[in-house]
Amino acid sequence: MADFQSQYSEFEKENIRLLAATAEPLDKAREFAKELGLTYPVGYGLELEETSRLTGAFFERERHILHGTDFLLLPGGKVKAASYSNSAIGRFTAADTLMLAKFFMNQK
Repeated sequence: MADFQSQYSEFEKENIRLLAATAEPLDKAREFAKELGLTYPVGYGLELEETSRLTGAFFERERHILHGTDFLLLPGGKVKAASYSNSAIGRFTAADTLMLAKFFMNQK
């Protein structure tokens, strides 16, 4: 999330909105966002198994965690690209996301 914050102005220039979400409750999500200096919205309170069912995100029962899952949405909410991780690696980077978004915006 900090990576995306570091590139936030570049996303704004392209009129691309960022959104993060977590299963943490509001107080923990606010604390985390403040710690990282996030200025984009952070949703909170995701129900792990339901979110996994709806999005395909990997839910690890043993540790009771939802692994990082990234979506690049078109206006209107259609998923154009996604990244599903089942470990600590395999997530979108800000630079790659910006490049991919620009590519899709320039397609006719």
